[in-house]
Amino acid sequence: MNSQQRQIARLVFQNKILKATGTAFEDIFTQIMDFGESGFRQIKPQGQTGDRKNDGYIKDTGTFFQVYSPEKPDSKGSPSKAMKKACDDFVDLMGYQRLLSRYKNDKARAVLKLKEENVRTNDYLADVKDLLESNMKAFVSLSSQFYEEKPGGITVENNEGDNQLRFNIVARIEDDASDGINEVKIFCFDMMILRQKHNHAIDFLFHDSRLFSDMDHRQRATALHVVLEETRSWDYQYIATLNEDQLHACRECLKADDWQKLEASKILELTDESPKSKLLGVEVDMRYDE
Repeated sequence: MNSQQRQIARLVFQNKILKATGTAFEDIFTQIMDFGESGFRQIKPQGQTGDRKNDGYIKDTGTFFQVYSPEKPDSKGSPSKAMKKACDDFVDLMGYQRLLSRYKNDKARAVLKLKEENVRTNDYLADVKDLLESNMKAFVSLSSQFYEEKPGGITVENNEGDNQLRFNIVARIEDDASDGINEVKIFCFDMMILRQKHNHAIDFLFHDSRLFSDMDHRQRATALHVVLEETRSWDYQYIATLNEDQLHACRECLKADDWQKLEASKILELTDESPKSKLLGVEVDMRYDE
């Protein structure tokens, strides 16, 4: 480029600078910095947080840039306004940088603590290996009464992800995506927790009729048989709400003795015949239209 070309280029650049305001001026600044500084990083405004008083920075030198180019600059007081804005923005920028520094330190400490927790959790799982094996056997003893040909089990693993779950606890019965098997899995897991009594003194279990609705009549009959055997062997109470059709549908799969025990175990029978036969004993108007 000769001297005449350089002079023309200088005039074009000056004209572009003088005419640019607002974001157009910021764009020119960014283009120049990208060309002249390989370490420059532009900061684009993000929603309500804006640019945190920082239009770009050079990390290696710790240099921050704030571009001020109002769309309609007024000549009166403009220099003093610009100076005040620069001072105010600098104070806000340093406040945000201190906050960012604390965040990075807190994050580093949290990562370190999580690693320490992972080590402690791995040690704990190794220490309670026998207990976990006992839980596994209890679960299998229950699930095998439903499906002798479908293996079941429980896995307890350290959850090393960035979340609030310390353990991954998974109870499985082979083909547990099939109808009713998921409900059987829940039933067996709950019964296992009740039977093993680890860190609790609860001696009863409640299941709503929803648990039994997707089981077929054979699964439901097996569940009721398991309940009768478990409550007799382990001396705890089992409470369930069952629709009449759910109960009678599995009668043919139950032993006569089991059916008699179930009939004798009925505590409350609810119908729609009158308000007195409902759960609360009165008619409740929920007033859904109001």
